[in-house]
Amino acid sequence: MEEYRKGVIKTDLARRIEKAKVRVRIYTNLFLIEGFIYVIPGSRLTDFLNTPGDFIPITDATLRFLPAEKETFKKEFLALRKSNILLLMEADENPEEKTETGL
Repeated sequence: MEEYRKGVIKTDLARRIEKAKVRVRIYTNLFLIEGFIYVIPGSRLTDFLNTPGDFIPITDATLRFLPAEKETFKKEFLALRKSNILLLMEADENPEEKTETGL
């Protein structure tokens, strides 16, 4: 149901759109963040970043302080300001398995 208030239309459409869970790795100035974002199936990560809003929701996040990456903590949910993102990439399914080059 839509609600009209001060010229703003609010709807629960976002809850009805099918989304795919994508494991990502995000670098900021202070942290390496690994967790899940939810995107429209078939869309690109750049499409996700270009959606309206200043923050992106991340679930099941592990944060590591940079540059050492030794201290970690976990958060079930966090909202990250898009302007803090230096690098966003899809994470490996099995981070323990790396190629010879370490990529």
